[in-house]
Amino acid sequence: MKTQAPIIASDSMPLDQDEIFVSGDSVDSVAIIFHSPISHEHVAVVELLDHLHLLLSNNNETKQDERTRVVTIAQASFDPDAKSERQLHNGPCIELVMKTHAEHTEPIDDSPETFHITRQEGGAVTITGSDDRGLIYGVYELLEYWGVRWFAPGLFGLHIPNGDCVRLPRDFERKHTPSIPDRGFHLCGQGKDENGQAIGHYDHDTLVWMRRNRMNFKPIHNHQADSISQGMANLAMKVVPFGHSYSHWFTEDDFVAHPEFFALTGGARNRHAQLCLSNQSMREALVVRIVEYLQRHPNINTVSIAPNDGYHHCECIQCRSMDDQTDMDNQSVNRRHFRFASDIAQRLKKSLPQRWVSTLSYANYLEVDFEAPTPVAKHDGPASQLAVSLCVTRSQSHALDDDNSPSNVIARQRLIDWRDRVGRVYISEYHMSYGGHFPRVTVHAMAKTIRDWHRLGIHGYKSEIFAGDTQLMRGAALHLYFIARLTNDVGIDVDALLDDAFDRFYGRASKSCRVVWDTLTVLVSHTQRDITALSSEVLPELIDTQSLQIMQAAASQAIVDAQHSSSPMIAQRVAILAEQIDLIARSRQAAIDAALEPRQLVVPRVTSTPSSTINCSPLSETGSDIVGLVRLRVRADLLHTDPPATYRMAWDKHAIHVVVRFETETRHDVSPGNPLARSHADMFISPDPSSGIYYQFIADGLGQTYTARCHNRSWDSGYRPNFTVTAKDVDGLTQIMWRIPYDALETVAPKPGDHWAAGLNVSLNHESAVLAGWPYKGAFHDIEQFGTLLFQ
Repeated sequence: MKTQAPIIASDSMPLDQDEIFVSGDSVDSVAIIFHSPISHEHVAVVELLDHLHLLLSNNNETKQDERTRVVTIAQASFDPDAKSERQLHNGPCIELVMKTHAEHTEPIDDSPETFHITRQEGGAVTITGSDDRGLIYGVYELLEYWGVRWFAPGLFGLHIPNGDCVRLPRDFERKHTPSIPDRGFHLCGQGKDENGQAIGHYDHDTLVWMRRNRMNFKPIHNHQADSISQGMANLAMKVVPFGHSYSHWFTEDDFVAHPEFFALTGGARNRHAQLCLSNQSMREALVVRIVEYLQRHPNINTVSIAPNDGYHHCECIQCRSMDDQTDMDNQSVNRRHFRFASDIAQRLKKSLPQRWVSTLSYANYLEVDFEAPTPVAKHDGPASQLAVSLCVTRSQSHALDDDNSPSNVIARQRLIDWRDRVGRVYISEYHMSYGGHFPRVTVHAMAKTIRDWHRLGIHGYKSEIFAGDTQLMRGAALHLYFIARLTNDVGIDVDALLDDAFDRFYGRASKSCRVVWDTLTVLVSHTQRDITALSSEVLPELIDTQSLQIMQAAASQAIVDAQHSSSPMIAQRVAILAEQIDLIARSRQAAIDAALEPRQLVVPRVTSTPSSTINCSPLSETGSDIVGLVRLRVRADLLHTDPPATYRMAWDKHAIHVVVRFETETRHDVSPGNPLARSHADMFISPDPSSGIYYQFIADGLGQTYTARCHNRSWDSGYRPNFTVTAKDVDGLTQIMWRIPYDALETVAPKPGDHWAAGLNVSLNHESAVLAGWPYKGAFHDIEQFGTLLFQ
């Protein structure tokens, strides 16, 4: 429903318009009355009580107990007709009412999470909620009117205005229903639970911040339900399973009993591959397990079925017969994936008609299959019980409906296609997964995009972010805050939102910080290029010398301004923005330097390795040819002070030889079996760049490997190259050596003077901030950005 946009208030209100509601100098108590047993540990009451303490403490960012006025809670014995507490209390009163216990109040809209705030004739404030979250959001609306903001998790993002009183107009009224039903962030990495204990894909403080900005769910993996469902319930938030999940439903034990349930790859059933989607017995077993799972978790109404991360899809005749010609040509599995997910959703409806199956539009199963029957007819009872998460990489610099943006034209049409075929569509983005530690200044384009999503009828929004209080999270705080506010209310005034945020977040330094932001915004919004992430790969195109100098001068002035602020948080926030501008300057120069570097590497020929050489490489210390290592150039978009690796390449009549040595200590205690989760080297080679085909070889410090045959970001799951990797420690540092025979590259040995294309990257301890690469711009899956290998 269309609702009134929340007003963004300033710190001071004209006395001729607003009545002083409560003053720390004259009133020492406020009655908070609630008529129903509010669940979730009385979140609404506790949040209101805690923030009123802060508001009346006359201190901007932190609470000082000696200046805090006493606030008491009066409970009306859960009696909806009891008004005696209000009558007995002579001071201000805030009454919290759930709709189910609101017989003495005006009816409220039935829409979930709706609140209605009114000021009664006697001066009391009544907050009525259609449900628990509606009531809690009403509390936050009132606190925001009084100037409270939650820009980031923890004290770093908290803003409490100066003063020891709060004002409220005599005719005050607010009503709102969230614009997009489901709004949340997926917390990557490791955070902390409520007790400060480390926990993966979860962070208590981040979730509290999300809730305060009216986000209502956290995407989870199916297996997380047991460990975090209660914590999420205590936070008054829900969980919605999404993500890669085949391995959750069928485990190692299942492979022993039913290997036919698993994908056939390379002529054998593969425990670590996908499922055999054509197997009817597997489908029947899956539905039984889904029903059991949902019965164990009555508060979860969605369950995820989606391919495991990676490829290796089934190659059996029955599964291949599910592919159409387009899938066969593009090595994709759109048709089989959609029909499988549709069938499971249809079967689930017979057992649990109010539950949902979620799946992904991702990688090589992005598109909908229009020839398949609709899972559940739109006019035949409930809508389709299939929800799809569109994992999109779209232009951040353009609005979704901008026809001048090729990537957004594709993304928007894909959204429409899926919307017309399934019951619910979620948008899944990657705002912090790519782009490094740069300011994200695309709020106007983001606002237009979110409004377009709303018009197109999406059910939910989610994006990957990093859990916890980190510099990267702090640097992206305003951007994520804006997303939360916009998904809650698509009608909000974006310029007013920006003005309010800068005034409160940066205080005295807001004017200088805004110069930085606005300068970079103009550069980003005026480019014709589709920018999926603000990184140094686009900085040379965007930032001219004069604009950079303007931002550097403004950042320096902001630091001076922040020194005169009474808030230590202001200084921290400004320091992060200044660091980001310094990173832009260094990254821009590194990108310019990289563009001037030769994009050609001379690869020497060496004699064949003796059979006794244990390291399988003529580049090792024991080989007959000792070739020195050279430094791996730092990737311009993810700077690190010291290049974290050296490398060398050579060739003989049998194979390409590559050796990479890390120059920083690495750890090997994360995600066994997944080389991408460890320190690893990532090699790309294309013997014939004009074909668009290239080969990827990944190896970690334990010798674990991942390989792929690629064409325009499509992976061939049947590719099984024969190559050798040796990993060992050399002087305490990890060294990885490849021997890649030419038949693994589906070619023959090069001749002196031949040119191939290649790229090489390393990642240390799964921290992208220390990623380095050769020869140009990281060379990730863009054959045009690879460098040239000249065989000597």
